[in-house]
Amino acid sequence: MNYTVVIDVSNEKSLLLPGMTATIDFIIIDHENVLLVPNSALSFDLPAEEATSDKRGLFSNLVRES
Repeated sequence: MNYTVVIDVSNEKSLLLPGMTATIDFIIIDHENVLLVPNSALSFDLPAEEATSDKRGLFSNLVRES
């Protein structure tokens, strides 16, 4: 989405001219030293061939049988 806004900024070096356009990103919140996890890692589906051939649960597949 695009919004038209008027911003008052310092222009001591006269680099900004009337009518100039700009792209601005507003940072709403910033966190440091956090673990980032891709959304795809939050869900898991077995491939169709594995899901039909092995009816055991995911945990059972991860635990080695003795």
